[in-house]
Amino acid sequence: MKKRFVSLCLAGLIMVAPASAVFTDISDSRVSQTAAVLDALGIMQGVGGGSFAPGKALTRAQFCKLAVTAMGVTDVSPYASYTIFPDVKHSHWAAPYINAAVRHPELKEKSIIRGYADGSFGPDKIVSYGEVCTMLLRMLGYKEEDVGPFWPADYIAQAQAIGLTDGVTIADARAAVKRGDAAVLLLNALNTDKKGEEGSTLLDKVASSTVKDCILLETGKTYSALAADAALFYEDGVVDTESPRKTAGTLDSSMIGVYGTIVIGKGSSKVAVGVIPNGNKTETYEVVNAAADRIVTTNGTLRPDRKTKLYISRDHAMGEYENVWANLQSGDTLSLYYNEYGVLQLMAVLPKTTAGAAHSFVYGLATSRRIPAEYTIIKNGAKIDASKLKKYDVVTLDAANRQAIVSDTKLSGKYQTDSTTYSHPSQVDILGQKFSVSSEAAVTFKDMKLNDYITLLFDADGNVAAAYPKKDVSAEMQGIVTKIGGEKATVTLTNGLTLRDIPIAKDVKTDVMGRLVTVSQSGDGADLIRRTLSGKTAGNWSVAEGKLGGNAVSSKVRVYVRRCSPAHR
Repeated sequence: MKKRFVSLCLAGLIMVAPASAVFTDISDSRVSQTAAVLDALGIMQGVGGGSFAPGKALTRAQFCKLAVTAMGVTDVSPYASYTIFPDVKHSHWAAPYINAAVRHPELKEKSIIRGYADGSFGPDKIVSYGEVCTMLLRMLGYKEEDVGPFWPADYIAQAQAIGLTDGVTIADARAAVKRGDAAVLLLNALNTDKKGEEGSTLLDKVASSTVKDCILLETGKTYSALAADAALFYEDGVVDTESPRKTAGTLDSSMIGVYGTIVIGKGSSKVAVGVIPNGNKTETYEVVNAAADRIVTTNGTLRPDRKTKLYISRDHAMGEYENVWANLQSGDTLSLYYNEYGVLQLMAVLPKTTAGAAHSFVYGLATSRRIPAEYTIIKNGAKIDASKLKKYDVVTLDAANRQAIVSDTKLSGKYQTDSTTYSHPSQVDILGQKFSVSSEAAVTFKDMKLNDYITLLFDADGNVAAAYPKKDVSAEMQGIVTKIGGEKATVTLTNGLTLRDIPIAKDVKTDVMGRLVTVSQSGDGADLIRRTLSGKTAGNWSVAEGKLGGNAVSSKVRVYVRRCSPAHR
């Protein structure tokens, strides 16, 4: 039986190859993502210079090489010194692959390739759609008696029946198969059960293992606290923020949110090299407002169970709906993920990735770009006018939605780095937290020295946008202490950042646990100073209107419940 796989989901296929595997000449997102996964698995590479040539037709020799590699045969050196077909001399570049397809112990019984009646192979002839469908079926263990006597019609019909052709629109059996279509066909074949072996796929040959029913939530590009080769996944019902999964390079952030199967690379028990969608049901909604028993969206009202898990990227954490619903904001895109039985597994507000780092800039400087007059300005989740912008706000221009997304998130502390060049780092360490730094942001460190007190500025996706000396720009860091002990503490800041296991000064008292504190650093450890609340406002809180009594409530308001002992109730 074919594994559940929807061709439309190929548009959400996660690329987990290193950044160099992103091909610049592919406009079709389905093909782009598929090509990157095959590249990461070592099956199908580009043609050089960051190009994939998706419209270029493949020859029989080229597709044979792809088929052999997809079968898990990578060492073809034993098949390089002799000739089987007269038109494929041993000196031909593809001879080892063509010979392996005929003689390799695991391949010869499948008869993946056959020559012509005159004994030739035709290595440089363009491979046809009928021939590709035939080779893929043979790779999966299908024989003529399983398919039918009429070639190529029966083979194309069988390939369509088991989903091998999902995502391609070739109609003529004699049509040339281009590289883009070949990539989609190959990935479909990798994810399809072999004949008579339910649950066994060709993917088992090119990966050490798989992890089913996972969702990519964050990468180093969307969450600066993650290393470039790490990512947050929803796995087995949890999100492990303490030990994020290692990845083969940086995962493409535009693919965040795909529900599928993680592919673990050969030679590794944990490193993810790709994710293939599982075809399970997913839904997206735009949030209008939320309450403890409902979520009002532009498409109707949702009434999730209060124990349903909710992940909000601003908090980089997951909780039960009854505890975190108040952190939902108007305008959030909420994704719902269902298992194969249609049961809701997770709701998630994922990081916005429509705007790239190249479109971000620091506001209020002589070098700052202009915000187009027709753009809507959104700061910390709320619509504002330009007069509310402040110097050192980070602005990200989203051309697709004609919006300027503004963040005022900052973090101050002593500058440390493991990068070889501290004046142009790829990673920085502030208060024990490691943050990835893009090439664009790294140039702002040119005058920094190790152990200087600096301030990091973050864009709306949580990326480091720039750095300045603390004497010029200082962060006001307030938050709730959620863990303390062993001269370390975890503080959830009101600006959305979470400082995990930060070293604290020796004189910090344990009575700050669960309290609102101000965080600062003047030595090797952080100072946590309890804050006294003042300027209290009381009244009825209307979530729908966004008001507490007669006062407007920020869309980013956070609710903390401190449980007191019975004596203080």
